[in-house]
Amino acid sequence: MQPWRRPPPLLTEEEQAALKAQRLLAAQERQEIQDWKNNQKKMWPIITEDFQPEFWIEQYRERHAETLARSVDIYVERIENLDKSEAESLLFEILTKITFVENNLTVNGAQTVETLFENLKKAPSASGDIPFKSIEELSDFLNSMYLNFRKEGDEFRNIGVQGRRWIQFLKNELDNGNYVEEDNFHDLYEDFKRTIPAGNEFALHEAAMDFTSLREIGNMIPVFKYQKATGHLELVNPEAQECLFINLPIFSDTLNSAHMFKIDFSRGVSSLGVFKGIQFPFRQAFTCAGEVASELGANMFIKHCSQGDKAFDSKKIPTSLIGNSAAVHGNIAPMKSKNPFEVFEVEVSPLSLEDNLCTGTSGKIINSIGDGAREPADIGNVEKVLNDNLKKSVSRPAKVPENA
Repeated sequence: MQPWRRPPPLLTEEEQAALKAQRLLAAQERQEIQDWKNNQKKMWPIITEDFQPEFWIEQYRERHAETLARSVDIYVERIENLDKSEAESLLFEILTKITFVENNLTVNGAQTVETLFENLKKAPSASGDIPFKSIEELSDFLNSMYLNFRKEGDEFRNIGVQGRRWIQFLKNELDNGNYVEEDNFHDLYEDFKRTIPAGNEFALHEAAMDFTSLREIGNMIPVFKYQKATGHLELVNPEAQECLFINLPIFSDTLNSAHMFKIDFSRGVSSLGVFKGIQFPFRQAFTCAGEVASELGANMFIKHCSQGDKAFDSKKIPTSLIGNSAAVHGNIAPMKSKNPFEVFEVEVSPLSLEDNLCTGTSGKIINSIGDGAREPADIGNVEKVLNDNLKKSVSRPAKVPENA
């Protein structure tokens, strides 16, 4: 009898009972995990483009009660002498607009103001007309909400939760009479990271993905001024003290900030990905080697992938996918602690520093065949290498039709 056909060893009654109990416990644990996931999905419904102000206000009151109450108190005590109910109503008016825009950018990706306006107009509405009557009105709103939305080129995208909290943290430091300058920038960021709840590795890196320097903050946030001569960041007063969203914590903790299953398609990420392997569920796993997001994980789920116009059999992964490193492009899923980047494109074997045409001494580049041989770095060969690599690159759609 072949070894792999031997019958299983006979177990005593005690061993059988122990094995049965072990299997039962494992089944219970699996069921508990599944129940937890199902409950989370009920708590965090799919983000849609719909205009639902009444539902959002109800959710703000239920899920953000403490932050909302604290924000109302700051509003009436420091900014404007209002009745609390009136202050809350004014905040909800702004928050529903922010949530409406934020959700649309999350679902549809970064957009020009013209495209965004058209998409907002198409949104199903349970409450009549949308709150923006013209492109100009929407543009003014986006530009005024510089804590929540950022313009890159011609398109607007969302700013991450920790980026918003980082701005409010710096404002509080300056209010307390502390210096914010180039010399203590990294120390302040370490202090800020200690305010982030434990358990989310990505959150420790997130702010730097939106604001990389004090100079950038001074250029982007009008209530800050960066002094080039001294390297100091200063407040522009009285505007800084009167600005609602710089002072009120609810604007850094908007409705879907902690959504467990959110992928924000407006926030792109590109990094050098070091290949870790093919893992379960069926995905290509990378570790990011970029400066901002170093050591965080990125996943390229294999199903629905294609090379160029051709879909490939997921059971026969192209060998070009099994490489040491690649350029990965995707979007941010901020609540996935250690694997926050969902990859939708992998550029296989991009030109690297080894192929630098400016500083290289040999005047040759590695060919695209994969044998490591070099060839002259003339324009024809460079173009051929780039085109060949492009054909090897793999992508998958960000949105897959249901039941596909």
